[in-house]
Formats: sequence, structure tokens, C-alpha cells
Amino acid sequence: YNPNSGSDWRTETIDLTPYIGNDIIVRFVNVTGYGNNLYLDNIRLLPDSGPIAQFTTSQTSDICVGEPVTFTNTSSNFEELQWNFGIFSNPSTATGEGPHEVIFNLAGNQPVTLTASNSFGSNNYTETFSPNAAPVANFEFTIDGNTINFENTALNATSLSWDFGEIGAISNDPNPSYTYDEFGTYTIQLIASNQYCTPDTIEQTINIVSVKE
Repeated sequence: YNPNSGSDWRTETIDLTPYIGNDIIVRFVNVTGYGNNLYLDNIRLLPDSGPIAQFTTSQTSDICVGEPVTFTNTSSNFEELQWNFGIFSNPSTATGEGPHEVIFNLAGNQPVTLTASNSFGSNNYTETFSPNAAPVANFEFTIDGNTINFENTALNATSLSWDFGEIGAISNDPNPSYTYDEFGTYTIQLIASNQYCTPDTIEQTINIVSVKE
């Protein structure tokens, strides 16, 4: 018997991954009921070509809730990519290389996982990000004649900047008071900021209807 067509051959694949780092001997033994000839052809040792998942980002620290972060794929040996940015992110998942622009909608630790896959298997890469809460400017006030008492109710702010609507009338106090010399309508502005995020601004209008002598 001599093999003379493709149908006379069969392909066998053996995974040698468990033996990485060891010297091995591969032995071929023919056990049949039709003779003792063994035909071998195209013996190949293939390196592990499994995927390696990896990505980079436009920011790794000082990330702020509500502001975009760009994820760029740097994986190798992949055929498919699956991203998981977390259920509190927009988008929460994605496929393909990207780059993908993602907005975290929740402060605190947020793991992001990229899964790269091909015919040899899959590989995961996970990195945890800690978005910071954005400042939210807000305030209340009470009017006592021509004096206004302001109460800061801002959130996630480490510094405050007040503008009372007159030239040079500003303050950085948390809860200032301001006295107007003339009656009229004034626009009060509060800017709340922290070291990570874009400042937030709120404006309210007040009416001074009388001025104490």
C-alpha cells in the first residue's frame, strides 16, 4: 500500500503547551491490522500564536466623570476584539479596534476589560480606572434689607469663586455675605471647581428693593 491521494492522509494536532520549558521526544507508532508501514509528511512545530490583549488610554489619572477618555487598542495576534467598559459607562461595550471614546458616569473604581481572540483562544487585559466626581455649583441665599447672606450648597468642590454682580465684588469664602449700596437687580455667579474636572458655574438674579441708610 502506498498513499497516493489526499483522502489517504489524515491530520493530527497535538498541543505541546503543557511541556513548555522541557526537552521532549516525539515518537510515532503505527498500530494497525493491515501492516506495519508508517507514512509521515509535513511535520510542523508551530509556536503559540494566541492573542495578547492590550490597550492604552488618553488619560490614566485625573479622569473626571462626564468627560471623554479615548481607548486605543494595542493588542497583537487577534482576530476579534470585545471591550467591556462597565455598565455605568457610555458606551458600556464595544467591538473592534476603535479607538473608542468612553464617558464614565460614576465616580470610583471602574474596571475596563479588553478580550482579544483568534482561532488559538482568547486573552483578557483589565485595567481599573478611578474617575473623579465633577463639581456641581449651587447656592441659596437670604435677603436682609440690602445685605445678602449666601449659603454654599455646591458638591464635589474644593474651591469656590463668587461674583456679586458689581465691579470688584468677589469672594472665595464658602458662605459669604455682601451688602449693596444701591437698590436694583444683580446677577450672582458661583464657580465651583476641583483639581480634576472642568469647573461648574451657576448664576442667580436677586432684587434689592431697599437700601438701609
